[in-house]
Amino acid sequence: MLGNMHSDRLAKSFKKLIADLRRIEASREDIEAAKEELEDVIGSRRDYESATTVSALISLLDKRDELGPLNVRHLYGILERESFAGLRAALNEHGREMRRFLAEEFVREPCADLQLRVFTEHVFPEKVISLLASSLNDSWLEVAKIIELGDWNIQVIESMDVENEEKIKEMLKVYAKEGRFLMKRGRLLNALAQIRRNDLRMQVQKSFMEPCLCPACIPL
Repeated sequence: MLGNMHSDRLAKSFKKLIADLRRIEASREDIEAAKEELEDVIGSRRDYESATTVSALISLLDKRDELGPLNVRHLYGILERESFAGLRAALNEHGREMRRFLAEEFVREPCADLQLRVFTEHVFPEKVISLLASSLNDSWLEVAKIIELGDWNIQVIESMDVENEEKIKEMLKVYAKEGRFLMKRGRLLNALAQIRRNDLRMQVQKSFMEPCLCPACIPL
């Protein structure tokens, strides 16, 4: 019974938050007031990890098309400060379903690039491409669409390690098959080269750190 009351209060608070976000322009005072109300309803940071709260957050995100780009930024600002620890924990508890939801949401408008930045920076920064691919049953075309969102995504790829080389090659096949994204295909090739350079640099650094075992270097 208490759980239902809590869920109802949470839902009402989110609805009011959406209404507030529609009205405000860029007033930090209004944002802080909405955030405080949200904190009052949720009550405890531990509750961010509950299925009810995660479900409510998903419901709120699903309404972002009604908010407009500016208010979506405010909304993500609130979620970034208050709830991403819970979302990260929820990825473990509700793994496959949550990851699939996030992956599918990445290819939607508006503010898709903003979405991608926020989620990848706070939820799974180093595994974004492989995670999205597995969430979409290796649908590389969908991943290719995600990469198409902006230069920042190329930087994500460039920061990946050499173990993901095969995944990037698969994406290149999709680009070629679709006959489009030609400029991005070139960027991907450059990113792949950057990964190899990074890997080579790491190997060189490692070789300097490891003791040499040649006869001239082995102490008597």
